[in-house]
Amino acid sequence: MGLVEETITVTFQEMVDFQSTGFSSCSLHHKKIVDGIVRDVRRIAIPWCVKQTKRSVSLAGRQMNTKTR
Repeated sequence: MGLVEETITVTFQEMVDFQSTGFSSCSLHHKKIVDGIVRDVRRIAIPWCVKQTKRSVSLAGRQMNTKTR
C-alpha cells in the first residue's frame, strides 16, 4: 500500500467510529466489512483528490497567464 492509500486509510478509520455502526455485532464479518468500506472509500477518494488538484493547478495556471499578458 502506498503512502497516499495508507494516509487515507488511517484518517478514515480515525474519523469513523465503526463500533457504533452496528458492524461490531458480527465479529465474524466485522473486519471484512470495515476493510471493504475503507477500500471503496480509497477507490473514490484518490481519483477525486487527483482530479481536484489538477483542476486547481490548471485554474492557477490560467490565472497566471492572464496576469502576465
